[in-house]
Amino acid sequence: MKQTKGRDSNFELLRIVAMMLVMLVHANYLSLGNVTQGELHSSPLTAMVRIVCEQLCIVSVNLFILLSGWFGIRPTIKKFASLIFQILFIGLVSVEVCRLAGVEVPVRAFNDLLYFGASYWFVPAYLILFCIAPVLNSFAEHASKREFAGVLAAFFALQMLFGWLTYDYGHFERGYSALSFIGLYLLAQFVRRHGERLRSLRWWQHLLFYMLFTAIPVAISTFGIWTKGKELGATMYSSLFVVAASLSLFLVFDKLRFESRTVNWLASSAFAIYLVHQAPGVFGLYQKLFATAYEQMHGAWFIPFVLAVTTAIGLASILFDKVRMVLWELILKLKTILVK
Repeated sequence: MKQTKGRDSNFELLRIVAMMLVMLVHANYLSLGNVTQGELHSSPLTAMVRIVCEQLCIVSVNLFILLSGWFGIRPTIKKFASLIFQILFIGLVSVEVCRLAGVEVPVRAFNDLLYFGASYWFVPAYLILFCIAPVLNSFAEHASKREFAGVLAAFFALQMLFGWLTYDYGHFERGYSALSFIGLYLLAQFVRRHGERLRSLRWWQHLLFYMLFTAIPVAISTFGIWTKGKELGATMYSSLFVVAASLSLFLVFDKLRFESRTVNWLASSAFAIYLVHQAPGVFGLYQKLFATAYEQMHGAWFIPFVLAVTTAIGLASILFDKVRMVLWELILKLKTILVK
């Protein structure tokens, strides 16, 4: 997902932040397991830190889709081919490096990568959004504010009812779906076109809303785990609190105004952070690393350790993607020569 010219560095920084938050989410519940009732009773402080961190970071994927909606996806064959090449190149090379290093890789790893199953759930959902983006763009451009607001209200009401509060009858998949991505994409379009009053708030007001919409599901999660041993659906991408928190944090960055070639350069490869650490074989090591560290390290050192490791993985992934970008440019030049 290559940076588009004209985008400010504030949003490019948010692109990096979103991918780093993905790694932090995966270093918590997905690596250590969800907070249990026993953990909350025996180690309440540690358990609360984990619950708060999970809820602060769960906005990650939603932020990335809000960015796509804010600027609008303009699909072309070239962009589609570049995206597919990025996914396959990084995924397949990561798997092969693991195999050569003696790391156990699932038998179906290559097959999963070729049809974007298992590890890369985000990919097929995003590809669907990518393909139907022109239809969504056309609706956003031609619908009246009232029509647009009505569609969004209906969508999120249905997602709340069928994809959050009850069993997922509506196939929203807790937000892990193209259907949920469509809602987020249109929400970003609406706020950019018609959200003048909301955007007029100060950055710190948006930050307060982010903290509020994080605190509420933290309370719900804690209550649910304490009394029933489960989170009561608070930690889901499809949760209205998570959607509201995501939009609030997004608007904090909307208030920033700066230009940085370094940030833009790093952000142009931010998606590689997801692709590398989530690759089959790699992700198993990722989970094992943090699970082992959590068991062996003093609690006060675990968070700095996670931040240091995820930062290192993020930078390594970006540098890896720069190699991929050079190869892609060479392929394009070769194609041009052959066509001539």
